[in-house]
Amino acid sequence: MGESFRFGDGRLLRVAERDGDQLTWQTALGERAGGRLRAPMAQLLPPGTPLPAGAAELRQVTGGNAALWPLAAGREALLRVTVQPDNAARVDEVWSCATAGPQSLRIALGEFTTWRLGCDVLRGTAATGRAEHIVAHYAPSVRYFIRLETSDASGATRSTDLTDLLTIDGPLPSTSGGRRDAAMQAALESLPSGRDAAWRDPASGLTGKVRPIRTFKVDGGRFCREFEEDTTSAQRFDRNRRLACREAAGEWVEIEHS
Repeated sequence: MGESFRFGDGRLLRVAERDGDQLTWQTALGERAGGRLRAPMAQLLPPGTPLPAGAAELRQVTGGNAALWPLAAGREALLRVTVQPDNAARVDEVWSCATAGPQSLRIALGEFTTWRLGCDVLRGTAATGRAEHIVAHYAPSVRYFIRLETSDASGATRSTDLTDLLTIDGPLPSTSGGRRDAAMQAALESLPSGRDAAWRDPASGLTGKVRPIRTFKVDGGRFCREFEEDTTSAQRFDRNRRLACREAAGEWVEIEHS
């Protein structure tokens, strides 16, 4: 819960709730608040176009979704998806999907190992429905798709990359904590916003970057800085945003903020 993913086309998807094997996503497009979408947690299908504000949608998936997991080249599945929007007619979809990979894919966030999930999608009936081909590049270290490509029946293609994410990370190993804290102190004390202070822990294999993004004063004239940090291992990429304020002794101390 709380993890969010933002794409270059303005869509924002945030995990709002978990109930058993169901996730509820909050959706938005650009600065406009969107609706809520409920989908199975194990579902590899990317959520669709962000919903109108206040709307909700339930996606029920039957068929061979489990056959795609764990991801491996050559896996295939035929899925039937029932989409039930609020106050609208039900839409039936048929997804024919196959996986390929792994392959390396570079986006603005970095370079990731991805699995390519290609799906031919028919919404409605063969006579009156709408056909699309969707290619979603799934990065296990991010735990989500980092590129989405959609082609319609005319051949027109649109593509969007993951541009930002916020994750819920766990505690660092003790050997990494000190290196990360030293980088944080150095970055917040001396770096302008937008510049990185990097650290690396040979013992754990973790690397990280601390990047100040905003500086301001609070009551009493104390300086505070909002900062972003990336933590990378062979299995996982995390990005978090935090806040710290400078104490009289010169130490930057993190504070909780929403």
